[in-house]
Amino acid sequence: MKTKLFIAFLSVALVATSCGKKTGTIGPDSTGEIELRLNLPKGKVYDMKMVLTSQTEMNMMGQTVNSNTNMEMGMDYEVKDILANGNFLVRTTYKTIKMSGDAMGMKYSFDSATDSSSGMQGKQMAAGMKKLIGQYAEMEMDKLGKNIKTTMSPGLTSGDGKGN
Repeated sequence: MKTKLFIAFLSVALVATSCGKKTGTIGPDSTGEIELRLNLPKGKVYDMKMVLTSQTEMNMMGQTVNSNTNMEMGMDYEVKDILANGNFLVRTTYKTIKMSGDAMGMKYSFDSATDSSSGMQGKQMAAGMKKLIGQYAEMEMDKLGKNIKTTMSPGLTSGDGKGN
C-alpha cells in the first residue's frame, strides 16, 4: 500500500516538475487546452524529498487517543533510459528516512542519516526502515506520466520484483 501511494505521488510530482508544452497554435478556434508531457533527459538525476505529516484522533472505549507523525524521505530520481516506444524508464532510490512522532504520551524518532533512534517505537522502526535505504523502484512511464509497469528491488518486495 505504501509503495503504491509512493508511486502515485511520484507520478504527480513528475508531471508537475518536468513537462513540455503541447505543440500547435492557440487561436480563436482552439479550446485553449494545454497537454502536459514529460520531457526527461536520459541520465539526469533529480533529488526528491517527500514530507508527510499526519495528525490522528481516535476514540477508544470512551477515551480519545491522539497521535502525530512526521516523515521525510530523501530519494534519487534517475532517468535510466528512454525506450524505443518513447516511454521513460525511471528509477527511484531511497537515500534517507527520518521519522518522528508521539502517540499515547510516548515519543519516538528515527533518522537514517545519523543512524539514531529514540523511544521504543523508534527503535522498532529503525530495524525495518534501515532496510529501505538503497532499495529502489523502477517505473516505465509514458510521456503523460502514466505508470505502465513497475519493478521493485527484492528488498521492497517478497522477492519476485513485481511488488506482489
